[in-house]
Amino acid sequence: MSRVGTGMVLLGDLCVQDRTPATPNDRSPVLGLDQIASVTGQIAHEQGSKAAAGEGTYFAFNDSHVLYCKLRPYLNKVALPDGAGRCSTELVPLKPLEGVDRRYLAYLLRSKPTLDAAIASASGARMPRTNMDVLLRHAVRRHSWEEQQRIVDILDRAAGIQRLQKAADDKVRELVPALFVDMFGDPAENPKGWDQAELGQVGQLDRGKSRHRPRDAKELFGGPFPFIQTGDVANSGGYVDTYSATYSELGLSQSRLWAKGTLCITIAANIAKTGILSFDACFPDSVVGFIP
Repeated sequence: MSRVGTGMVLLGDLCVQDRTPATPNDRSPVLGLDQIASVTGQIAHEQGSKAAAGEGTYFAFNDSHVLYCKLRPYLNKVALPDGAGRCSTELVPLKPLEGVDRRYLAYLLRSKPTLDAAIASASGARMPRTNMDVLLRHAVRRHSWEEQQRIVDILDRAAGIQRLQKAADDKVRELVPALFVDMFGDPAENPKGWDQAELGQVGQLDRGKSRHRPRDAKELFGGPFPFIQTGDVANSGGYVDTYSATYSELGLSQSRLWAKGTLCITIAANIAKTGILSFDACFPDSVVGFIP
């Protein structure tokens, strides 16, 4: 075990990279990056991968691995597969060493200090990738098996509460459109004869900003300023209350910080989706902000 200070170890003391290629006759399911949710690591099995499952190089994995996404590390995608499969080489299977709980390892990899180290080690402007050898030299606190179990238990319970809260929020948000129509009528038909006005007459409408090129340069990310995109708005259910990326001071300097309560409207990719910011945040020009 490496010497890095009292009570500390390196990530490489807890796990190893297992880059075992899938055999040519392996027909197990292919897991793609698009199937793994940022931060939570939930796997959308029913979604299916956008990656072709034919020719190509894949790593083999099973339910003893932690899958770590080295591509665009600021997305913080870390997954715990529940069975065997194949993944693209942008997902690195990590094998926990003896005495290391893989659930604990996954939480450790998702933690902010590890995320910051992953972003700092990344190279490439358009599609930054974490240098895994550098990341595995990141120092973390050492915990006994019993402490790992206690930490996992606490974080699992917290995650369970968050899932229940999200389910309740989603249910409420399903009811809101129906309640709106019941109270105000169909906004397209306006059966109750409400006065009409253009958006510009009742508030300020401006496009988001992201002037730097390339837009995914790694130096723009990893700071304290939330950064959302069209997908975050489209999946918000009415209120944007989560984010998977943050801007640095440089990122903020070429963008704009919109205030909590701003109505976000998408104008690209997922067009005409809306969500109200639950926190101050930046967004690109594929989203417009409306302040009443």
